[in-house]
Amino acid sequence: MDAITFASTIALFTLVIIAVVEDVRFMRIRNRLILIGLVLGLAFRILEEGSQGVISYAIGVIFPVILLFLLFLARILGAGDIKLFSMIGGFVPLEQLIVCVGCSFLAGGILAFILLFVRGYALQSLTEGIRYMGQVAFGQLGEYEGRKKKEHLMHFSVAILLGLLITKGGFI
Repeated sequence: MDAITFASTIALFTLVIIAVVEDVRFMRIRNRLILIGLVLGLAFRILEEGSQGVISYAIGVIFPVILLFLLFLARILGAGDIKLFSMIGGFVPLEQLIVCVGCSFLAGGILAFILLFVRGYALQSLTEGIRYMGQVAFGQLGEYEGRKKKEHLMHFSVAILLGLLITKGGFI
């Protein structure tokens, strides 16, 4: 790993860890942090790839918005989570971003199950989730009611950090 790639990786992890702390403490990720990450991601991409880096950067930043927009509309995923994925997409190649998103959702599912089980809401949440999936299957894309219950919520940024660790750590 060369010095630029190393610095880029350190910057990315630092930004994502700060985002997790903000999300856990304040239930939001500041746009200023995302903006700093987007600017740094572009700078590192240009340093690593030259002018071609601008194109791969743009694809990486836009891809999560397009991919995850329906989950945002259904209020399953927050805007901060999508912006965090976009920021990550500014730093990493598209292939790594796709793996990161997949690993994040897998980690999120495991974390959510553990939290709901520990909190005693696993069966209730599973029932609501199945009901919602049935509505979606019949073309009724509404808001997921479970999101309105504070005890059912989790900080998905933690799952995103885990997905990034798995992806960049070479576990997949």
